[in-house]
Amino acid sequence: MKKVPSYILLLMLIISTHYLPISFAQDYTRWVLPRGVKARFGKGYVNDIQYSQDSSLFAVATSIGIWIYDANTFQELTLLTDYSSGPDNVFGADSISFSPDGQTLASATSGDIYLWDIPNKRWKLRMGRGKISSGSSKIAFSMNGKTLVYADLEGIKLWNEAIDGGLTSERMFYRDAEHSIDINSISFSPDGNILATGNQDGTIHLWDKVKRKHLKTLTGHTAVVTSISFSPDGKTLASGSVDKTIRLWNAATGTHRKTLREHKKPIYSVSFSPDGKTLASGGDDKIVYLWDAEKGQHKQILMGNELWTNKVLFSPDGQSLAVVGHDHSIYLYDTATGVNKHINIEHALLANNVVFTPDGQTFAIVCRDNSIHLWDTATGIYIQTLTSQHFPNEQTGNINPYRNYSFSPDGSMFVGGNQDGSISVWNVNSAKHKFLIGHNDSVYSVAFSPDGRTLASGSKDKTIRLWDAATGKNKHTYTNQGLNSEQTGNTVAVCSVSFNPDSRLLASGSMDGSIKIWDLETGNTKQILTGHTQKIIDLTFSPDGSVLASVSTDGTLSLWDVTTGAHMRTLGARKGTIWSVSFTPDGVPFAGEINDNVIFLWQVEKGTRKKILIGQGASVSHVSFSPDGRTLASTSADGTVLLWNITSTTNATQ
Repeated sequence: MKKVPSYILLLMLIISTHYLPISFAQDYTRWVLPRGVKARFGKGYVNDIQYSQDSSLFAVATSIGIWIYDANTFQELTLLTDYSSGPDNVFGADSISFSPDGQTLASATSGDIYLWDIPNKRWKLRMGRGKISSGSSKIAFSMNGKTLVYADLEGIKLWNEAIDGGLTSERMFYRDAEHSIDINSISFSPDGNILATGNQDGTIHLWDKVKRKHLKTLTGHTAVVTSISFSPDGKTLASGSVDKTIRLWNAATGTHRKTLREHKKPIYSVSFSPDGKTLASGGDDKIVYLWDAEKGQHKQILMGNELWTNKVLFSPDGQSLAVVGHDHSIYLYDTATGVNKHINIEHALLANNVVFTPDGQTFAIVCRDNSIHLWDTATGIYIQTLTSQHFPNEQTGNINPYRNYSFSPDGSMFVGGNQDGSISVWNVNSAKHKFLIGHNDSVYSVAFSPDGRTLASGSKDKTIRLWDAATGKNKHTYTNQGLNSEQTGNTVAVCSVSFNPDSRLLASGSMDGSIKIWDLETGNTKQILTGHTQKIIDLTFSPDGSVLASVSTDGTLSLWDVTTGAHMRTLGARKGTIWSVSFTPDGVPFAGEINDNVIFLWQVEKGTRKKILIGQGASVSHVSFSPDGRTLASTSADGTVLLWNITSTTNATQ
């Protein structure tokens, strides 16, 4: 056997290291999950980011916890979260700060302060439990690590001297009743003696930390001060504001030195480079400026970020600038060249919907950033992303976020209705895309027939179109007459379409709350079902085709006898809204109800709530059942999608 040269072995090692299997990168989807959740997709929306002083770690405070990354590889290391008060209690962080030695991370949220033991990946001290703040909280270590400052609507507190890994000597720095300040940002001077606060009223306050004395009030901004930053030498304080300006101040005297005015929209973040020569700023105008801090002139513009900027932060070595976009992704730029380093850390999944393949093995997360992400349901492995020139209606307030997407029965095609009346069709295997043209207004609903031969679409143009799934040709067009159409001649928009199991019938739900069952062999209406008072958002046939379930924005779910058209049962949510319905393979109908960040599961025939699912960090926006009724997907404002196991009796509150 011929010996392999050592340089080839080295090359193979490098390749294997840099091109790890996707499954390895997605292990975090199963970290620290709420009770009953099988997997989490998305890491939560971003509130704050921080580097450790030695540049080895990168921390991200999110709506579901604190993610710690290796700052060189940006591989996830751990998720810090607190389930000590119960597995359904979601922990999020507003603000974070590393101690100078990198061993401790402080976090603040809703009146709570945590100190995290970074080497052991757990919290070691919790302070302020139960004192809930109605606004966001800010926290920061002094440069020597001996003082921790915490600010919220109640005031500023200091903790001094680290003892046995904790902080003692809590002192109230000031109370809100004394100064009436709503604080947006805080920063210590490098020597730790001066504390600056940027405030809601456009002022900046300087405080003597040692004497706990108010020193100066800096005025000049005409709107909220969103961000402040001391230069490394402590001589200059920079402030960014909603008034679209950056002001540079003499930190010792409080005198105004210069105003920077290039931004055309509100500024959300300013940050000095470690050498103090450069100031970075970002905001609503989708531009990140790098300024000469001494001359007050912008010397570079970082392009490539097409989103609002919520936060900018230099790495401790000054070579990189981290930028948090409005999509809650983190982008890294080379500060020397201004080029994106192509290390983009996606955090929040701003999802509108989840769609399962008919076999339940794959699901698609449809996001507001013009992307559709495909995942393996069993393993949580990412498969691919589908994109197109158009995007289904969610961005403009789609009337039916559930039925506007569909997989073909074999999972090879994915379709979505568009605002311009076209239908996007993707070949899942090749990711190739094409359009079906025919409707002349927004497509609200699409569905494949179970035999895979036909695609149905319902539209705002008040028609239903049937398409040949193989060729994309339009086969039939039905005009959707509204109730009492014989007298009024009115037609109504079609909000939802669904085929029965043998592909011979099509149910359509209308804007006026009426439902029609169409005989596709004759093209005639077989049944007209009335009872709902508002638009239909979900329609599903039972596995044997004998029962049709319908969900309406009037807050009710109804069961109908398909043969006779008779109404069988109506279920109304008590406090929340029913958004999705599914039949299990044995024909048992289950409904998903949303009430803020709580999901209720209903056994429809009995009219009883069977389970309560708790664990989403913010309001739930959508729920979708898998075809076998064993899994529920939920999308939330916290930037995550959860997959729930709803068949086990131990995974949810009964």
